Formats: sequence, structure tokens, C-alpha cells
Amino acid sequence: MTWVDSLRGIAVLLVVSTHSVSLLMGAHLLPNDVATVALEANRLFWPFRMPALMLFSGLFVIRSFQKGIGRYLSGKLRYVAWPYLVWSFLMILRATGWDIAPMLSIIWRPYSSLWFLYYLVAFYVLFLIVTKIPTPLVIAASLVASFLAPSVASLPRFLYLFAFFMAGIWISQHVSATLIILKKPTVIIGAFLIAAPTALAASQNLLPLYDVRVAPLAFAGIALAVGLAQWIPQGRISHLFEYVGRHSLVYYVVHPLALIILTGVLIRSDAEQHALWYPILFATYVMLATLISVASDRSKLVNALFIMPVLSRNGAVADDGKRRKASARLRSKATD
Repeated sequence: MTWVDSLRGIAVLLVVSTHSVSLLMGAHLLPNDVATVALEANRLFWPFRMPALMLFSGLFVIRSFQKGIGRYLSGKLRYVAWPYLVWSFLMILRATGWDIAPMLSIIWRPYSSLWFLYYLVAFYVLFLIVTKIPTPLVIAASLVASFLAPSVASLPRFLYLFAFFMAGIWISQHVSATLIILKKPTVIIGAFLIAAPTALAASQNLLPLYDVRVAPLAFAGIALAVGLAQWIPQGRISHLFEYVGRHSLVYYVVHPLALIILTGVLIRSDAEQHALWYPILFATYVMLATLISVASDRSKLVNALFIMPVLSRNGAVADDGKRRKASARLRSKATD
């Protein structure tokens, strides 16, 4: 399913784009008019991008679970929990130094934008608890609970996104039928008629995020993206998005720390306000993340920043050909 990699790559890049604008605005490096337009442009996708990432993650859960609960849990530890811990530590180390309190707190409170991985770990565990319950019922209950839950520790967001994660699990059991339906021009047009005004309303900050009332609109936007992805021919641009999607873990976990450092360089160099800082920061990060992705595929040391190393019996890091060869595929499914 190359369309999953492409759409996941686009969604991750949209996250990076939004955070690029936010950091530059906070540093007062964008002219006010440019900042307003850039923020509104990014808000167009806010109702869809994180729900889409959660839904795509759910697509591979059943296949992973069928390998056995031991491999299922160890896989989530190595490919999701590990990078969350490593990059949370690195961010805290840069921000506060060797302060043990915030380092320990990441166990019960996700750090910065890495909450996405924290949620994924929790969702994988929750799946084991609700696996015997009909998936549509879990989805409905999670959405209702997100509306009723108190706004404590981002609980409404957690429950709202869990519904999309479970929706991905349900769709994974009906992939062929779902793709046939979503590819129909009438369905694409209908989804567009719902998603377009939703995006415009979001750009003007008129819609609440992670709200059950927005869920049907978010599903429509995701349906539109999946339907269109099946009509777009393969080409260089789609291959680029697929590459980002296959290495989405790298592009995601590196971006909070890297963008902070890059923005700090601009601040320390007394850079003046300019509209070009936005595309420059975004493009610089994408190139940096691509280099790191390539290095991760080739270096055990770099790879260990994203996938927990497996030790052989003699205590050395195992270097089976399959791990190195498949690392990009596994990261694209941090999920698998």
C-alpha cells in the first residue's frame, strides 16, 4: 500500500511545516502579514493530519498482533517506545541539562511534540484490552468519552485520537472494499464538499480541535486523501513522499529538537524578519532529516537512535542483514 507511505509522508511534513511557522513566529522572525498567511495555510490541514497519522498507524496493528503477543509488545518497545525515550531525553538534556525530574516525568507525561509516540505506545496497549470488544463500539465509545472527559492531561485529545487509531484497525480488516468505495468519483466529490469548508473554517480558527463534532469532518478529509491518492500516478514527487513516509519515524522524532536548534541559530545570528525564513527553515530541516534517514539505514550507531539495538549472546550489537535492510520498512510502520 504505497498510498499509505505517501499520505503518511505528507502528514508528517505538514506537522513539520506547522511547527516551523510556530517557532519562527515565537522568535519574531516572520513579518506579521506573512506569519498570518502561513499560519492560516497550515491550519487548513489541522483537522486531518494527526487523525490521519493515527488511522494509518492502526492499519498494521492486526498483522503485528497475529505474530504473537510477545513479538507484538517487543516490537512496540523497540520501534516506538525507544525513540520516544531517546529523543525526549535529548530534548530535555538540551533544555535543562541533567535534570532527573523532567527525565522521569516523561513516563507519565509526554514531552513536547513527541506526545504522538507516547499516545501510540498507550494505544497499542489499550488495543490488547479492548480486542474482544467490537471495534465500531470502541470507536463510538471513545469519541463520546472524548466529549465528556474533563480537560485534564489532554484526555479529550487522547480519547479522540484513539478512535481514529481503532478506525484504522477496523479498515485494515476491510481494506479492499474500503479502497474501492473511496476511489469512486462520487465519493471523492462528496468528501471534498465536506472537507473543503472544514479546512477553510479551520484556517480561520473556527473549529475546535480533537472534538467529537469534528470527527465526521476529519474522516471525510482522510477519505478524500485516500481516494485521490489512488488516482494520482506514480512519479518522482510521489516517490519523495513515499520515502518520507517509509522513514516517517525519523522525520517526526527529530523535528522538534532540530527546528529549535535551527531557529536558535537564526536568533543568535541576529537575523532580521524575512518571509523567506519559513521556506528556508522547512527545506533545511527536510534535507537534514533525509541525511539522517540515509545515515540510519547505513550506520548501526545512528540507527540505534531510532530502533532499540538487539544484543547478541556475546554482548555485541546484533547486525543481522535483515535488520539493516528492513530498518526503513519497519520504521515506516513503527506500527508493525
